Amino acid sequence: RFGLGALGGLLAVLLVLGMRRRGLPPARTTLGAVLATVVACGGLGLSAQRTYTADRLLALDSTGLLQLAIANRGLLADVEQRADQATPYLRNLLALSAAMQDEYAPEPSRDAAALTVLLVSDVHSANQYALMRTIVEEQGVDVVIDSGDLINLGHIEEARLSNLYGGISSLEVPYVFVSGNHDRNSPGDTSLLDALGRTRGAQVLQPGPGQYREVNVGGLRIAGFNDPRYYGDADDGTTEQQTRARDAWVEALGDTTPPDITVSHEAPALEDAPGRMRVNGHSHVPALDGNRVQVGTFTGGGTLAHFVGGPDAELVGQASSFDVLTFDDECRAQRLVRYQYRAIIEGRPSFDSLSVLNASRIVEPPEEGRTCGGDELEVRPLGE
Repeated sequence: RFGLGALGGLLAVLLVLGMRRRGLPPARTTLGAVLATVVACGGLGLSAQRTYTADRLLALDSTGLLQLAIANRGLLADVEQRADQATPYLRNLLALSAAMQDEYAPEPSRDAAALTVLLVSDVHSANQYALMRTIVEEQGVDVVIDSGDLINLGHIEEARLSNLYGGISSLEVPYVFVSGNHDRNSPGDTSLLDALGRTRGAQVLQPGPGQYREVNVGGLRIAGFNDPRYYGDADDGTTEQQTRARDAWVEALGDTTPPDITVSHEAPALEDAPGRMRVNGHSHVPALDGNRVQVGTFTGGGTLAHFVGGPDAELVGQASSFDVLTFDDECRAQRLVRYQYRAIIEGRPSFDSLSVLNASRIVEPPEEGRTCGGDELEVRPLGE
C-alpha cells in the first residue's frame, strides 16, 4: 500500500510538472523522482524487515474481543464436536415437546402439517448445525429461514474456520438467508453473501445492492432484504437506514403479491412491511408483535458468548432458541412452537421453556385457492 501510494504521488508530481511545462518533464527530473521513490520505499521496507522479527518481540497484549478470542481459541475447533455430542439431548427434548403438544394443545396433530418451517437467527460463528440437523430430521422441516448474523466480526474467515458452509449443506433442505449487521465489514461488502451463493442449499434473498429474490418452497413464498448496517459502523440510534432499506425492497416488490413470509434482521426494518408474516432476529430474545415474530439466537449468542471469565470459570452463554412453524395444505398457518434451552454445548443442558402458539392468530390468512406442501423449490427475481 505504501508503494502504491508513493507511485501515485510520483505520477501526480510528474503530471503537474508536465502541465506547467505544457509537455513531458525533463528526463533528469523524471529520473530523480523515480530514484527518490525507490529510496523511500526501499528504506521503509528495510526498516520494517529489521524491526518486525521474532527475536525483537517483547510482549503481545490484547484487550476486549481479541483477548476473549485468544482465551477461547479452542472453541472454534470444539463447538462442532460438542454440538454433535449434544444431539441426543435435543432429540429427547423434541420428543417430549411433541408428546406434550399431542396431549394438551387444542390444535390439530402435528401429522396434519403439510409444510414445516424452522426459524433461526444469530448463529454468530458457532457451528451447531448438528443440532439444527437433528431438528430438521425429527420435525420434518422443509425449509430453514435464518434472519441474519451468521458471523461475528464481519469477516468470512470466521465462516470458513467454523465450517458453517458445510453445516448448512448438511441440512439437505433450502436454507433461506438475509444478512445481519455482523455479516459484513463495510457498506459494499458482499463476500459472505457471495460465499453462501456458492453453498449447496443456501438461498440468499438479497444477493447484492438492489437485487432481490423470492424463494418459493412447496408453495410458500418467502422474500426479504438485508440489514443495511455492517460490523463497526457508527450506529446513531435512528431507524432511517432500516426505513430506506424497506422502502427500496417495497419498490422492487411493485405490484407483485406480497410474500407469505417477509424476512429482515432488525425489527424497525419490518415496520409496515407487507407480508402475511414478518420475521426478524437481532435482539437474541424471542418476541411477538402482531404478525411480526422475533426469533432468538440459535446458538446462545455464538462462540464469543461462551467465554472464559477466569482460570477456573465455567463457560457462560445466553439461552438458545428456535421456532418451528407449520402450515396446512391450503397454506394456512397452524402452530408456532417456540423452544428455549441453555448450556447444551457447555455440557450442562437445561430446559427453559416450550410455548405452543396458535399461528392462525399470528399469520394472516392466505388467498383462496392456495396450496402448500412438498419440496418443490423455485427462485425468481423479485418483481417478475
